Order: sequence, then structure tokens, then C-alpha cells
Amino acid sequence: MSTTTTPEPRPHQLPAGLTASLEEHVLVRDQYACFRCGLHSLEGRVWVFSRRPGKGNAEMPVRMAVCNDCITDITSPAHRRRSIRLGYLIPADNFNPAAIPVLHHRNGWVVLTQDGKWAKADEFAVRDWEARWES
Repeated sequence: MSTTTTPEPRPHQLPAGLTASLEEHVLVRDQYACFRCGLHSLEGRVWVFSRRPGKGNAEMPVRMAVCNDCITDITSPAHRRRSIRLGYLIPADNFNPAAIPVLHHRNGWVVLTQDGKWAKADEFAVRDWEARWES
């Protein structure tokens, strides 16, 4: 006589390179709100998103909290260049993520730091970055 067991529920699957503590740290830093539009996680799902999708990179300057709608817009091929210009995506080149400014919904241009925080971006660095990706 064969007995079957009920499978254990699968835990939330984290993207490659992302640990539960790193995910929590990013959500706390971003105040459980979408970095791009400000949607709070109580109002909709907010994910920890890699600015270098598919790379499995666990560096803090690569990760930010983003809602479903913003992920769709950021990763859309039609909006790729704009997403890079605004810092939401990091190009495949060997750019230093901590040096790439990103536009925050409330705080304007910031850089995400290795220590898991953010700092106001240097005005000249922002101008230089945007000029590289002007349409």
C-alpha cells in the first residue's frame, strides 16, 4: 500500500543572488515603496528589482524596490533607452552601479551606495549620464 504525502508549500522564490536579508534591506531602504512612482507595498505588490536584469547581481547599488506597473514600463523594449537614461536599468557595459544616478520618485536624482543607502547625486554626474543617453 502506497502512501502519498502532501508536498510542503514552496517558499517565495528569490531571484538569483538575492537573499532574504538583502531583499528586506532594500525594501526598508526604499520604505516599502516603488522607487520610481512611490506606490506603497500596502497599495500593491512591490518587488526588489535588479537594475541589471538577468545578471544575478546581489550588489546593493543594483537593487531597488519597484511595483509591477513600473517593472513593465522599465523593461519594455520601447522604453529601454529612457529607462537607462533615468538610471532604472544599467547597460551591459562595465559601468559602476554606484556611479550611475537614478531618479527617485520623491528625492530626485540619487545614487545607490554599496553600504545599502542612497545619497543625493552630484549635479554634474547627472548631466553627464543623461547626455550619454539623450535620444
